[in-house]
Parts: sequence; structure tokens; C-alpha cells
Amino acid sequence: MNETKKPAIRFQGFSDGWKQNRVGELIEDYTEKTVVQNQYPVLTSSQQQGIVRQEEYFADRQVTTNDNVGYFVLPFGYFTYRSRSDTDVFVFNRNNLIDKGIISYYYPVFAPKSCDSNFLLRRLNYGIKKQLSMAAEGTGQKSPGS
Repeated sequence: MNETKKPAIRFQGFSDGWKQNRVGELIEDYTEKTVVQNQYPVLTSSQQQGIVRQEEYFADRQVTTNDNVGYFVLPFGYFTYRSRSDTDVFVFNRNNLIDKGIISYYYPVFAPKSCDSNFLLRRLNYGIKKQLSMAAEGTGQKSPGS
């Protein structure tokens, strides 16, 4: 028997049954990297504040002044994943701040595709915590090329 799951309350214009999607069907990797030093403002992905300018987050200084060539470009509306945590809190953040910024290559960047960006952000941050904490291994992270 093929039972279609339908919620009791529906938004106007939605009448189909529930559809389960894999995250990979809703996002796509975005791998544009910087080619010159300080190509765009340097951003930080914060647990509490979301995407912020690095000099504001670190009290009027940019901590990546030595070399940020090869950092990921983070366009407005695109997401990054903060996979480092000492508190078992893993955060997906969206750039709602500036047209284009750059972020460390430790934070993967991806774009939403064929889905509501607000829904995706909420679902990623509140719907998959258990899976993320099981996949995390402390605060260690691999360096590019290692």
C-alpha cells in the first residue's frame, strides 16, 4: 500500500503530498576563490552573530592580514558552514551583510538551489543537529593540502 503523507493544515497553493529531499538536492557547492590579497572584505562565521566583518568581530583588526589569497568568495545570500565547535554547536550562516566577502577556506560555501533560502537556513540549523554532532570530531580540522 502506497500511503502519501499530507499535513492537516496547508498553505494556499500547496496540495501535493510531502516530499523528502536530500540536502545535496537543495544546495550546490560554490568554490570561487580569491586571486588577490584582500579582494573583498574579510568575513567571519560566528556562532552567535552569524556572518560579520572580521575587523568588527576581532575588535578593529583583521586577523588574516598575512595571506588571504585562495579564500572562498561568499556572495550575498550564500551559505557557509561553521564546522568548528568546542560546545557541540554547529552553525550554518548566510551572508546577509554585503554583496561579496571572503571567508577562510576552512568554511565551505554553498548556494541554495530550488528551495526557499529562509526555510533552508532554519532546517539546516535546527533540523540536523544530531547528525552533525555525530559526524564532528572535536575541534580539529584538516588544513588544505593535508
